[in-house]
Amino acid sequence: MRRSLLDFRELMKTGFSELGMPAMDPLQANDSNVDVSRGPATVKAAFTQLLIYGLSNFDVAEMQMSQNDRQMAFVLTFPNLNITGLYRMTGSVGRLGLVSFDNSGHFDAYASDVVVSGNAALTQSASGTLYLESVRMDMDVDKVQMHFHNSRGDSPLSGPLDAFINVFAKQIFELAKPRVSERLEARLGKALNSTLSSYGFLS
Repeated sequence: MRRSLLDFRELMKTGFSELGMPAMDPLQANDSNVDVSRGPATVKAAFTQLLIYGLSNFDVAEMQMSQNDRQMAFVLTFPNLNITGLYRMTGSVGRLGLVSFDNSGHFDAYASDVVVSGNAALTQSASGTLYLESVRMDMDVDKVQMHFHNSRGDSPLSGPLDAFINVFAKQIFELAKPRVSERLEARLGKALNSTLSSYGFLS
C-alpha cells in the first residue's frame, strides 16, 4: 500500500483515464475573498485563477492498516506547496484612512512543511475484496509567505502590504484547504481501491 501511495504521485501529474482521474498537479482552487484588519489598517482582497503546485511532491511519513479494526491511517508530508494567481486588493492605512490603495496583479504564495493526516474505513465487498470508504484528510501548514506583484510595477506600498498581509497568510491559505482535501480524498481513494481490489480480509 505504501508503494501505491508513492505511485499516486505520478498519477497526480498525468492523470489516469481508466479510473476517471484527471491530473491534479497543478490543482485549480476556488476563487476566494478575504477581509482583514489590524490596528489602523484594513484590507479587502479577491483571489482568482488560483493554481496549487507541488501536490505530487510528497513522501509517506507513516502508514498503518489494520484488518482487524478495518481501519487505515497515513501521514503525507509535503516540503513545499506553491499557489499562484491573480489578486485585487483595496484598503487603507492610518487613522481615518490617511493612505488608501487599490492594487491588482499576480501573486505567489509559498507554504512549507505541509502535513496531511488521513484515515479511512476498510470495507469488504460482496465479492470478498477490500475497498476504502469514508476517506478523510486534514491538512496542517507550518509557514506561509506571500508576495504581491503590482500590475503597474511594484509600488512603494508593495513591501508594507506584503508584511501586513503575511500576518494573515496562514488564514488565507486555509481557504484553499477544503478544495485540496476534497480532491485528495476522492482521487487517492480511487487509486488505493484499485490496489486493494486484489486483497481480501484475513479470516
